[in-house]
Formats: sequence, C-alpha cells, structure tokens
Amino acid sequence: MLLTTIEEIEAYLPTSKWDDADALIPLVEEEENNAVVPVLGEELFAHLVEEYNALVVEHPDITAKSQTLAAEDVTDAVRLIRLCQKVQLYMALANNSGLLAVSFNGAGFNISSADGYDGAGKDALNRFERDAWKKAHRNIDAILAFLERDAKSDEPKFAAMWRHSRYFFEQGELLITTATQLTQYLNIRDSREKYIEMVPDMKFCQESYIAPRIGEQLLRAVVHSATDSTVVPAYKPAEEEEITEEQLIAKNGEIRGAWAELADRLRTALANYAQYRDEKARRADSWHDAELAMARAEQFVVDHQEMFRPYVESSPLYVPEPQPEEKKPRRCAEKRERSSMLVLPHTMR
Repeated sequence: MLLTTIEEIEAYLPTSKWDDADALIPLVEEEENNAVVPVLGEELFAHLVEEYNALVVEHPDITAKSQTLAAEDVTDAVRLIRLCQKVQLYMALANNSGLLAVSFNGAGFNISSADGYDGAGKDALNRFERDAWKKAHRNIDAILAFLERDAKSDEPKFAAMWRHSRYFFEQGELLITTATQLTQYLNIRDSREKYIEMVPDMKFCQESYIAPRIGEQLLRAVVHSATDSTVVPAYKPAEEEEITEEQLIAKNGEIRGAWAELADRLRTALANYAQYRDEKARRADSWHDAELAMARAEQFVVDHQEMFRPYVESSPLYVPEPQPEEKKPRRCAEKRERSSMLVLPHTMR
C-alpha cells in the first residue's frame, strides 16, 4: 500500500482526527486497487510500493507536511506517491461515506457520533462526497500529466514501467494519439482521464466508420506517418523531367502538407464520431459534423490521390488513371492484283 499511517490521513484531511487508521485503511486499499493500480500499471505500482516501504520506516508522514522528510529527499517517486495517496484517500471517502457514517453491531444499524461535533446534515454530506470525488479525479489527471512529462523528458524515470498500463499517454494505433491532441478537436479541458475514457469509442469509430471509407492501408499509413516520416512517399521526378533541388524540396513539402491536411480532416471526423457515441458529451450536431469532416477527407483524397500512392491504390476512393490507348499496328496493305486492260476487238481500229 501507498498510504498506511494516521499522520498521512490527517495531512490530507486537516479537519479530521483519528485515533487509529484501522477503520479507513481497508477502504483506502480497495480504492488503491480500483483507481490507482490501473493508472500506474502493475509494474510501476510495485516499484512505488518498494519506495514507500523504504521511506515509511523513518518517515511516518511523507506528505508535504512531513516534519522529518527534508526537501532535498523529496524525489520524483515521493511526489508521485503523494499524488496517488490523494486519489485513493479521497476516492475512499467519496465512495464509502455511508459505511463510515453507520455502524453495525448486535443491536443493528447505528449512526456514528462523536463528542464535540454536531452531526453532518444531508447537504453537508453531499457536498463532502462531491468535493472528495472531484479532488480524486483531479489528482488522477495530475498523475497522468506527471507521468506524461516524465515520459517526454530526456531521461524518463517511469516510462518503461508505465508503458504497460492502458493509461499510457500515447495510443499509437489511433489517429488521435494523446489527450493534448484531442483537446484541439474537442473541449475535454486537457483531461488525460477523459481521453483514456474515450479511447475505446475512438478505436471503434476509426475501424468501423473511417477505415472502410478511405481504405485500411491508407488509414494505417496516415496513423503511422505521425511518428514515422519515412511512411510519407518522396517525390520521384520522371526520367525526362528536369528539376532543381529547390523545386524538389518544394514538391516534398507539398506532399507532407497534403498528408498533414488529410490527418487533420480525419481527426476532426474521429473526434466528432467518438463524441456522438458518448451520451454525456454528445452534441446535437456531432454526427453531422463528423460526416461533413469525413466527406471533406474523402474529397481531398480523390483530388490529391497522386500524393498518397501507393497506399491509396487499395482504397475504394482510388480512381485509376486512364491508360493511353495502344496504337494498333496498321495491317500491311494487301498487294493489289494488277488489273489488266481488256481491249475489245471493236475498239481497235
């Protein structure tokens, strides 16, 4: 576990006092398994548990309020553990307020109370649950942003372990590979968690709505071109074509620009298709906007298909260029038989 002491609980709940952590720890552990482990992945979670167990021997409180953990000893692992602690604690409180408020014994169900405190009303309890839920999810996003920054750094510490989590920041088989990219097309407020929630719908829409209309091979090429520039074909001058180096660079720039434009149109379609499948986020025009973007993408392929060879050749949009008619060799004129002059006797004088 990544949270085990009273000091840590009270650091995140400054208005609460606990005699011992036994009542809350089982609930925290449950939310750790439900919310934290999937985000980190098994490998990274196990690594943080080792780090935490080594620290907690000397520091019963490793939160920002710790009186024993010096600032210079606060590593990236400690910072990540702190974010995880907030998620599992606030999630435990949001999901289990009823269990914490009611006790059960031989006399039946009872409302827990404490000397010196007035009971919380229904409205106060609802606000507590709502705030705890929001704080838990804000900290899930904070974990994902923290790990994404680490993965993009020159010397990542956690990326190799985190890569096996389904929450890894980059989804390489999608047209829209990151939350930051999706934010350009939908207002998800740069939420990494929202992006991960939409991944299954985006995969479905990409395979079911987009691939059949532009072709599987072309779609895969557009997806991979985002990370592999060699996928984009270079301009090949015809044998008799005279072209300068500057002109060749310009031609290749046009091709790369066409690929970027097609990717943008397809991403617009994908984002709106996925939003349409999300009942909470669906707009009335989501499907219409998706179809409009898809139609523009299809027309762009038709108008610029020479820039997407050879991948476009298996696309249903591909229109083969008309082949010049073969010149049929003329048949040798048959030798005409020499006509002989017929001289009639009466014509001779």
